[in-house]
Amino acid sequence: MLIGAVIATILSCAGDQCPVVPPFTPVPGSFEARVLSAHNREREALCEPLLAWDTVAAADAAAWAKHLTKVGTLVHQSDDGTPGPDQGENLFSGTRDGYTVEAMVALWADEKRRLDKLRSWEDDFHAVGHYTQMVWSTTTHVGCAVAANAADDYLVCRYTPPGNVEGAQPFPRSRLVRAAAGASRAANCPGRQTAAR
Repeated sequence: MLIGAVIATILSCAGDQCPVVPPFTPVPGSFEARVLSAHNREREALCEPLLAWDTVAAADAAAWAKHLTKVGTLVHQSDDGTPGPDQGENLFSGTRDGYTVEAMVALWADEKRRLDKLRSWEDDFHAVGHYTQMVWSTTTHVGCAVAANAADDYLVCRYTPPGNVEGAQPFPRSRLVRAAAGASRAANCPGRQTAAR
């Protein structure tokens, strides 16, 4: 039986204190390209700008994923008392080799089904926080890494600037309603062209 768990949190980044990310273009079919595609599919449905890969965040994610394999449980860097970078963070743990990276990210994306039933994402942050971090409108970059121990895989994704900002909304709510109703991107994003595939 496959078992997976997910957790999200925020680490803060303020304006010009956010690190400058060098441009990076992932190789098609690579881990980086697959993670970006899984995230950007969700963002595109909401008319949010597509994310770019962040090599600094990916290195930070790799270090934390390696740490998680040693402690054998999901814990956010901010909850561990370890000083960390100003990044949003999503975590996943599941049976080793039991999930593709697309399936891991899909578990976070599946939270959108709960979001449309809430008045605000803050009403049940733990039920929707991974999804809102993925699609947060001011987040521009993501970097992720997977590490494994004998039993489990650990995926850590870091986001800059971080989302899930208290008192703010991740994106215009009307977009979620139209996307949940099956609206096409063209109908959901009037005046915007769809991305070339």
